[in-house]
Amino acid sequence: MTMIRPFGLQVDLDILTISEDKLIDLKHLLKKHKLIVIKGKVQSKTSLIDFSKRWGEIVQWPFGEILELRYDPTAEDHIFDSSRMPMHWDGMYREHIPHLQIFHCIESEQAHGRTIFTDTKKIIEDLTVETKNKWQKVVGHYHRKALNYEGKTCQNLIEKHPLYDYEVLRYQELITEENFKNPATASFDNTYESFHSEILSMLYDSNNHYAHSWQKGDIVIADNFTLLHAREGYQKRTKRHIQRVQIHSEVPFKNLGLRLNHEAS
Repeated sequence: MTMIRPFGLQVDLDILTISEDKLIDLKHLLKKHKLIVIKGKVQSKTSLIDFSKRWGEIVQWPFGEILELRYDPTAEDHIFDSSRMPMHWDGMYREHIPHLQIFHCIESEQAHGRTIFTDTKKIIEDLTVETKNKWQKVVGHYHRKALNYEGKTCQNLIEKHPLYDYEVLRYQELITEENFKNPATASFDNTYESFHSEILSMLYDSNNHYAHSWQKGDIVIADNFTLLHAREGYQKRTKRHIQRVQIHSEVPFKNLGLRLNHEAS
């Protein structure tokens, strides 16, 4: 095992042969380190699903259990574009918010297109009392309409972790780029002039985030309740194929901020 800076843990193991005792140890390590990188070989969909089920109930989407993240020039959504993806958390527009994300790299040809994971627990712990008092008043209103769903949600910037005794951030970054495909909209209550620049500087501070450069066979398991994540942009002609599976907590966490939820059948 190797510690990742500023947080996370890298391990070498075969997910096809991992014992139950080792898996229990891995779950404890994930709780402590928030993110685990497993270096291995490319897995079949069946193997990925079997491994994911050992972590909990898999989140079901209209498209199935696995989201295939790769560039599609015909797609009308930034998820399948080569542009950067803003900071966000998964499941923010769904009835239940998943606890874990399991990412699996099928192929990646370059260092660009890294996935950025930010430790919001650390950010809150490092805030001054004055800044934290201001942030506790901030509320975000988000709306997104995509191919498989449309949702609206209202979230306090600072929330309690649903499972553990600490606070986390719930924030989706504003989109300012032109020609960005199908961005979510966001508005905020009780902010101040420097708020967005202030929080973004912390979210992207190298002391608070880990940027994963994908290699074939990589599996990354992340705590979606604690971490926010984003994606760097990459070259359209470069191959990049990541699979994503989401896992519910033992009792699926109800999205109390949800205001609208409509999904394709």
